[in-house]
Amino acid sequence: MEANELRIGNLVYTKFSDKAVKVKSVNWIPQFEYYIVFADDAINNIKHINPIQITEEWMKRLGFIVFKDALFGMTEYRKGSFTLDGKFLENGYGQVNTYPIEYIHQLQNLYFALTGNELIVGE
Repeated sequence: MEANELRIGNLVYTKFSDKAVKVKSVNWIPQFEYYIVFADDAINNIKHINPIQITEEWMKRLGFIVFKDALFGMTEYRKGSFTLDGKFLENGYGQVNTYPIEYIHQLQNLYFALTGNELIVGE
């Protein structure tokens, strides 16, 4: 994971916990030549930050509704006018990303860029 992928509020895992934490800040430490990430109350080297894979459970926690197509075995996640179909987000007018979305922080960043609203757990 790269530091430039993270925004304040992104959900990530740390090497030392299987509980998701929220990024509070990302800072460059020149004397050590690495980024540190403040997540919840801990300080982590960027090397110890791991992305959260998109799963049905996570999508439900972020307020998406799950639609399963039994015939084709496909799953879509919908929230408002947005649909995550595989790894691509659509907004009713067509696909809005060309780079596949695999992780929760990527979805959070794109959703915020398009709507100005955060994806919040428990919505």
